[in-house]
Amino acid sequence: MKQFPIIITAAAILTTAVACQRPDPKPAQTHRKPLISLATTPVKDQGKEEACWIYAYLACIETERIEQYGDSLNLSPLWLERAYLKEQARQSYLTQAQWKISMRSIGPEADRLLRKYGMVPYSNYHTTNISTKALARDIYNKVESSELYDKLFRIPLFTGMSRDELERVVSRTCFDYHKVDEGEIVARQGERCGQLMLLIDGTLELSATSEGHIYEVTEWVHAPAILEQAAVFGLNQRFAHTMKSTTQANLITLDKTELLKLTTASFVFRLNIFNSLATALQKQQGLWATCPVSLTDRVINFFFDHVTLRYGHKVFHIKMTDLADQLNDRRLNVSHVLNDLRDKQLLTFSRGRIDIPKLEALR
Repeated sequence: MKQFPIIITAAAILTTAVACQRPDPKPAQTHRKPLISLATTPVKDQGKEEACWIYAYLACIETERIEQYGDSLNLSPLWLERAYLKEQARQSYLTQAQWKISMRSIGPEADRLLRKYGMVPYSNYHTTNISTKALARDIYNKVESSELYDKLFRIPLFTGMSRDELERVVSRTCFDYHKVDEGEIVARQGERCGQLMLLIDGTLELSATSEGHIYEVTEWVHAPAILEQAAVFGLNQRFAHTMKSTTQANLITLDKTELLKLTTASFVFRLNIFNSLATALQKQQGLWATCPVSLTDRVINFFFDHVTLRYGHKVFHIKMTDLADQLNDRRLNVSHVLNDLRDKQLLTFSRGRIDIPKLEALR
């Protein structure tokens, strides 16, 4: 009984050895006759592009040509791909990149492209380097550049420039682009400026506080706008306002060196910046005007003298006693004037706050 496992093991080893030496059975021979043999042109690789509809359409034409006339045509799929992408790019550009570029289509579209744009041999027009994503990215950049030019044209410093001159200026000048989130502080009052800031999208809240923090003025500026132009040069190159974004905003900044280069290179820009500075200076000539006699006019003058833009919504954070001190008058008289203006629906006020919906309506 003890020899039984040994016998079984020996039999298994012998069986395995015999099986390993046995030749593999030959595969069954199959004899198939082709139903039809078609002559073809060389195989083309469409790569990762979704242009199988073009390749299949041209393959049908090439095969039909061989069968009918016995000659061989090797057509360029890329010729139709580029024609189709050209149409897509134009549509995408005209819709401000809303039209999505894609190579997906069907055979009849290839037939339309062939009839419209014709065909060239594969040997004259072929490559493996084609990317719809790269084209879409290029179109998007061109759309963004076009939108940027349109926004710059709305800023007074670029008024009067031709399209070619503006494109040349943008390509040769180092503009810094900034995207600002809602609620983000752009600059603080008293910080060093030394650069020109252009608001091309969004709305900013400007707040300025007097010495001693007696009163504060808040106003809002909407794009397009030039910000703190007077702080770029001169004796006091510091921000006069704290600027906070109330919406998502886009800004362009131009440092002093680039600003001087641009002023030298472009006569139109130089003329516009001189006009802008002269206009800002002429607005200060009102300080030499005769002081109004009535308290109402003096109150209104106080409002106009402490804002950057003489229109739009303004909020003055000031106590009535402090306002009376600034006007060298009694608090009770100032209260009467403010109540009269409120009755005319020109402003509203509460403790320490005067809200003026439209400053221009006071005059």
